Amino acid sequence: MKFSSILTLSFNALSVFALPHKGSGSNDAKEYLVTSLPGWDKLPSNYSKPIMHAGQLDIFPENNTHYFFWKVADSVKSEENKNRTTFWLNGGPGCSSVDGVLLENGPFRINKEEEIVVNNGSWHKVTDMVYVDQPSRVGFSYGPLISQLDQVQTNFLAFLDKYFELFPEDSSNDIYISGESYGGQYIPYIATAILERTDYKLKGLLIGNGWVSPNEQSLSYIPFFKEHGLIDDHNPSWPSLYAAQAACEAVVNGSAPDGGNENDAPACDSILNTLLQATTQKTPSGDQCLNVYDYKLRDSDCGNSYPQPDESYVTRFLRDPKVIESLNIQHKTQWQECSSLVSRTFTASKSAPAKSLLPALLKQIPIVLYSGALDITCNSQGALGYISNMTWNGAQGFTNPDNHIDWEFGDEQAGWVLQDRNLTFVNVYNASHILPYNVPEISRSLFQFVTGTDQKRDGKIVTTP
Repeated sequence: MKFSSILTLSFNALSVFALPHKGSGSNDAKEYLVTSLPGWDKLPSNYSKPIMHAGQLDIFPENNTHYFFWKVADSVKSEENKNRTTFWLNGGPGCSSVDGVLLENGPFRINKEEEIVVNNGSWHKVTDMVYVDQPSRVGFSYGPLISQLDQVQTNFLAFLDKYFELFPEDSSNDIYISGESYGGQYIPYIATAILERTDYKLKGLLIGNGWVSPNEQSLSYIPFFKEHGLIDDHNPSWPSLYAAQAACEAVVNGSAPDGGNENDAPACDSILNTLLQATTQKTPSGDQCLNVYDYKLRDSDCGNSYPQPDESYVTRFLRDPKVIESLNIQHKTQWQECSSLVSRTFTASKSAPAKSLLPALLKQIPIVLYSGALDITCNSQGALGYISNMTWNGAQGFTNPDNHIDWEFGDEQAGWVLQDRNLTFVNVYNASHILPYNVPEISRSLFQFVTGTDQKRDGKIVTTP
């Protein structure tokens, strides 16, 4: 969930105990079943409990690399989701995809009693969901640290092979990959490798608030702050901001003598940090910084603890020994939402930005890029900026970038849409960086854009809840 290249994250030392792995090297999916969690017996009697499997899957025995997965499938499947599997990746780099299960589009949320309650917008009603902690040392996964996006490709393909050995009935399903934030770097790389090296039936990608072309997207921060009235013309930090913007522009256009790498240029990173310092307000309770995940909020840590108190509930829940046992965790690690060790290590310094892979992907599969309108870090303006500079399927940018199509979800104005040549961009109202947290049922409807089942009526796109 969190966008750790912007904020400093706490890190608890990783500890791994070498215990015999339940199911390690086994093809028996029953050993990974999840049959109970705190609050399981309190779920509504009319709720069809999902079928879940979880555990640490041994992908490279030679260097003790295990990836944690949590599979969620509807126990009463409709024709719509009978043969469909979606793999979900949170970002960071270094943040656990279990956030997706318990804070975003999974079947449950965690209440203040640290028990599961139903999320009525869960995506498992339209697709089997598989949440994967990666790369190594994220969440409940472990193994040697990696630092480049081609290593993500290698490791994830090894995970897929092991996963489909465990669930061979899924290997012929339509496959989708989705995720958010730094997942916008992982997903195009993984998709490229799948299409080049495997026979798996990859059908499309959904990337939410993605960090796809980092330096280009950093150029959107000052225009975003101005457009939303977050900074005024009299702020004393303008000279520093103009200098930072000019330095980043030089990096993007290739004229900077030493601009850092294409995925992490200090000159570009400095823009948002300078803006946050410039717009911090002093209050009786202490300094209040803009929340970089929802610009309508302010707090003491610029959103690092967002969303509270839910994030605290999830952390305590996932450190409960009963939960750890239920999730078949044999190699014990203390779960943390994001690892600063992984964030510092995973620099992608030798990797091209994921944007460079999108044109080739768009020749083969549809891609949906969606964005919560309240997000600062990976805002809509930044995404539209790099799209406007991208050439795919015979043309540059969207043909009519100002011709937004209104999107209605039932009676609600959900956002607006641009569609062209296999690419869909969706700007979603009233949603933050972690869009499914704010608008869970609307977020599930995004799946219709990648499957091509969205309905147009009277010049609008209309979705029935």
